[in-house]
Amino acid sequence: MKDSPNLVSNGTKPLLSSKRRFQVWLYTVSHRQLLLRANPDASSEERIEVLFKGVEWFQLPTVLDGLTVVEDTANAANVSSIPPARDSSRIAFRLEGLNYRGGVVCLAALVNVDRRSYSEPSAFASSLML
Repeated sequence: MKDSPNLVSNGTKPLLSSKRRFQVWLYTVSHRQLLLRANPDASSEERIEVLFKGVEWFQLPTVLDGLTVVEDTANAANVSSIPPARDSSRIAFRLEGLNYRGGVVCLAALVNVDRRSYSEPSAFASSLML
C-alpha cells in the first residue's frame, strides 16, 4: 500500500494513511498544539507533518510505526474520557498504527507533505506560536 496523505477528512476516508514512522515532534501546553512528524528516510524523501490545533486530549506513544488518522467525532466518547462538549466544534480523531491505537480531541487537524530536511523548520512554523 502506498502512502496516501490526504488534506481533508470526510469522516470515513482517512485524513492520512502512511506506513512511515512518525514521532511526537512537538507539544505545547500553552497553545494546545501537537505536531507529529515523519522525517525523510531511506524509504521516502518526503517529510510528512500532522498538526493538531486546540488539543483538549490525546493519548499516543511517542513513536508511531505507521499512522492512520480518521475523524471519529460520532464516537468521541469512545476516543477519550472527555465528556461531550456543548460546543460542537471539537473533533475527535482515531489514530492507529502497527502496534498502537490512540486518539486526539481537538479543534482542527492539518497535514503537510514536503521535501524539507530533518533540520529545517516545520512547514507550520508560522502557526506554531512558540
